[in-house]
Amino acid sequence: MEGFLQKIMKNKMELMKKWVLANKMIVALGTVTIISAVCIAGVVAWNSAHRAEEPVKMQPKKKISQEKYYKEEEKLDDSEENVLYEEPKNTAKTPSGFPYLIRVNRLCNVVTVYAQDEAGNYTVPVRAMTCSVGLNGGTPTGVFKTSTKYAWRALYGNVYGQYAYRIKGPILFHSVPYLVNGDKGSLEYDEYNKLGEAASMGCVRLAVCDAKWLMDSCPAGTTVEIYDDPNPGPLGKPNPYRINVSSPCRGWDPTDPDGANPWRTTAPNIQGCGNFTVERGETVDLNGVSAIDYKGVAIGVAVEGTVDTSLCGKYTVTYTAVDDLGNTAVATSTYQVVDTTKPVLTQLCPVTINREVADVRGAIIQCLQAVDGADVLDGSMITLDTGLLDSEIKKGSEGTSGTISCTAYVTDLAGNASEVITVVVNYEAPIPDVLQPSTGETPMGEILP
Repeated sequence: MEGFLQKIMKNKMELMKKWVLANKMIVALGTVTIISAVCIAGVVAWNSAHRAEEPVKMQPKKKISQEKYYKEEEKLDDSEENVLYEEPKNTAKTPSGFPYLIRVNRLCNVVTVYAQDEAGNYTVPVRAMTCSVGLNGGTPTGVFKTSTKYAWRALYGNVYGQYAYRIKGPILFHSVPYLVNGDKGSLEYDEYNKLGEAASMGCVRLAVCDAKWLMDSCPAGTTVEIYDDPNPGPLGKPNPYRINVSSPCRGWDPTDPDGANPWRTTAPNIQGCGNFTVERGETVDLNGVSAIDYKGVAIGVAVEGTVDTSLCGKYTVTYTAVDDLGNTAVATSTYQVVDTTKPVLTQLCPVTINREVADVRGAIIQCLQAVDGADVLDGSMITLDTGLLDSEIKKGSEGTSGTISCTAYVTDLAGNASEVITVVVNYEAPIPDVLQPSTGETPMGEILP
């Protein structure tokens, strides 16, 4: 039985060899296909793993003609990716007409919105917004009427705009473009940081907060005037919002009111704090610290603490910044007040002393002045070398005068010593006492009775 089974297996192996030899091409192709599939899968997996670690890179946009741009934009009107925006119920015309006039200054990249005055004229500026108009005059000048509103709209170049509001034809107000339709975390952050300068193909780009405000506040049919003027307008040009491109939140517009916006839980950034060394007597500006909020806008900073630069020591100052959402940041600066400046010792007047003066040192110090910055130091801090002077004066012959030198310097409270100066001392003979008369005589030669 065992021999019979071995014979059957041998026959099967022979048949398989014959089939392989007869179908070499099929076997080779199958092997290559399997190996290729394994390699491709490996490359895809490697790329996916490494892309996840890399920041989003913006692809350079191809230069196109304005005519082609307009045609392509108009084709996108019927895109299934467009999402119409439902106007809020309170966005309506006033009895005297539309509530606002929108003016776009191409030269300054500023949008200013005007309300009506008592006479019904649009003369009251209510809001200014930094924008990006079209490059090379891509945004047309003139007077237009707004129309369709989109929550999301496909834009030329396979990007998408949030809060898009038609001005005329392919020209719209909208946010800075996003790479993925409906994904608020796919913002082209490099383009966002161009707000305030011409950057688009023709549309008027805005920060999300401003684009949404126009959509909510200005009903369809609102007048838009686009013009050129070196004067930004009555409200000036607001500082443009800026994104820290190294932040993990960079894919979001920081002004987007969406509750999922990670910028909205980001504490303010306090700048200018540190550890400082200050020379005694110098002036310290404690208000040199600034802060910006999650939108990149400067906000106020509260200061707690003082620095007394007249006294050496270490001082701590605390700075606190709170944004409009209540996010708080606290930072500190330390100031080490030191004294490394040498005091100055000067001689104010000539030194003249009598040989019989009781306090030679005191007599000399009266003619010296020690100054440390703005402070006059006490004479007790002056060091005099009067040893030779003392002995010279005491041993001098009665009735003689002369000069002799001594050295002096002063040391301040921080241990800084002044330069050594030489003091010339003039010493005089004492005034002789009036001779006392002998017994039987009185002064002036009078004889006692």
